[in-house]
Parts: sequence; structure tokens; C-alpha cells
Amino acid sequence: MNRQIQKFSFEFEYLTNLLTSLDPISIILYGSFGRGEGAIYSFKKEDKLLNDIDILLIVKKKISDKRIKKIKDKLLKKIDVEWIDITQKTQIDLKNSNASVFNYDLKYHSTILYGDVNILNLIPTIKKHEINYNEIKILFYSRIWCFLGSYKKGGIVNLEGYEAAYFKNQMAKVIYAMIDVILISNNKYVSSYYKKIEVFKEFFSADYDSLNSYLSYALENKFSPSSDKILVSEIRSILSDLASEFFKVFSSGLSLAYNKEINGPEQIVRAFKRDHRLLIKKWMFNLFKPSRKNEFNELICRTYLVGSIINKDLFSQAVKYYKLINREERGNPTYDDIRVNIVKLIF
Repeated sequence: MNRQIQKFSFEFEYLTNLLTSLDPISIILYGSFGRGEGAIYSFKKEDKLLNDIDILLIVKKKISDKRIKKIKDKLLKKIDVEWIDITQKTQIDLKNSNASVFNYDLKYHSTILYGDVNILNLIPTIKKHEINYNEIKILFYSRIWCFLGSYKKGGIVNLEGYEAAYFKNQMAKVIYAMIDVILISNNKYVSSYYKKIEVFKEFFSADYDSLNSYLSYALENKFSPSSDKILVSEIRSILSDLASEFFKVFSSGLSLAYNKEINGPEQIVRAFKRDHRLLIKKWMFNLFKPSRKNEFNELICRTYLVGSIINKDLFSQAVKYYKLINREERGNPTYDDIRVNIVKLIF
């Protein structure tokens, strides 16, 4: 039995009971908590779920977004967590699953909370070498957020308590994303955070001195991040170190994904601008989902903004794309002005 589900039995029982009202075939907890490796923040003998809760519903027929949102809002009023993500698939969707990181983790390392316990057998067998290099793009899209959304509005200040723990946990996610890129690039992907470190140490640590120096930090702050005070100077140093390594590791991984040599933020942006999938998505959102029409420009803006941590000349490009997103902007926005408007902050 997943020990974290036992530890937070009230939260997961409430969640399961509420979701069964939607009449799913199965309710699956995936992601960190599905593997029993979710982050927990401890303060004054009380524990809080730090990672988001990821739920997959297996349904006979897709449920309306309105009903899902209503359930999610109700859950968030009772469960002390920042995010609850609820997605849904049919049995046919499972049978047609591709060789992605998401599906690999789902099939082999998730927890069924309710329903058919054999439902994940519908997902075809996925071997590590079958995981596509395109997964590296997805990791980039999601983890570049961590540099920008890990601290509150107002710029970098000393952090302590929950805010310090949250920042450290986000940086651990960045470190693990880089390890995932290296593992995927070499057909050695594993789901468990502990195993990722083991495989990295065994095969790759000698080639990544900077990343190697952050392994203990990643392990500690992924599972039980410290609330100890962290100073501005240390925050800036960590952001700079990890941003530099992030672009090196992802440049190498994205070179495989795009089958061309890529080096640094500017060339990453150039690859995104020529990526047919991204461009089709941009076109589709412009036509059919106006609420998401800025996603492509936000991705480019985030890339340049994080890139400016290590190369200040890139900031002007971040400003350029920010003004495409926020056309009412007429002045000279600061780094923090842009940051708080292109990511959703929790503080």
C-alpha cells in the first residue's frame, strides 16, 4: 500500500468519495504521490502536501469540463494543497497510449484508488528505449516555469518557512528534469526519484560536475524540503547555477529531439519557432481557444527571461515578446513585472 495515501488518509478518502460521484471506471493517482514519492512540508509537527495531486479518471464517456471544475473547486476547499489536476481517458485512449514518459509512469508507477485494479494493463508495454526524444520538449515547457514561479511577487528576498521550502522544492524539480533529459537521451529512463539518482551516479555523474554537486540538494528538497531561511545571495547563486546547467543539458537533449545542433536559449527559441507542432497549436488556439492564444509567445518569453539570468542581453528579447502578450504595455517592464504576468504565482 502507498504509505503516503495512508498518511493522508482523510484527504485521499475524501477525494475518492467525491470523485466516485462522477461514476468513473477507475480513479488513478499518478505523479509523485502515485509513486509514494510526493513532497511533504513539515512544520510544528503538522504535515502538508507540497506537490500537486494528479488524478486520472478512466471513464466510459468524457465528463464535461464544467463538472470537473466544480468537483476540483470543492476538493480544494477541503484539501490543503496548491493544485489538483484532474484529467480523463477512456479505455480506448489507454489502448492507444504512445511511448511517453507520462504513459510509462502511469502504467508502471501509479496507484489505483478506486475501480478496476487491472485497468492499466490496457496500456501497451512500453520499453525505455521506445520513449521518444520529443519528451524532452515537454520537460522543457513545464520545468522552465520553476525558475519563474518559485518565489513571490516583488522580486528576490530572503525566504523562510513554507516559502523557503517551496523554492527549494521547485529547484529540486529543475535538477530532476535535467537528470530525466540525460536518462531519456541515453535510453535509461526510470520513474522513481531515488532510482534516477542511482542511475545518474552510476553512468553519468563524471560528465556533469555542476549537476553532480546538486544531487544531495535534489534528494533532500524533493521529498521533505527544509523551511530553514535562505538568503538572497544563495537564491541568486542557485538560480544562476541551475539556469546555466539547464540550458546546457536541454540544448543537448533538444538537439536529439530536433535532430540538429542546438546550443543555448537563442537557438532553442529558433527551434521552437520552426516546430510545426507548436505552430499548429498556436494557430488552433488563436482560432478556437482565445484564452490560450498567448501560450506560444509566453513560452518564448519565458525562455528568454530565464536565459537572461545567465546572459543579460537576452532580456530585451523577453521584453519584446512580453509586449506581444500584453499589448497595453508601453513602458519599460522589469524582470519581475514580466515574471509575475507570464506565470501563475501561488504567493
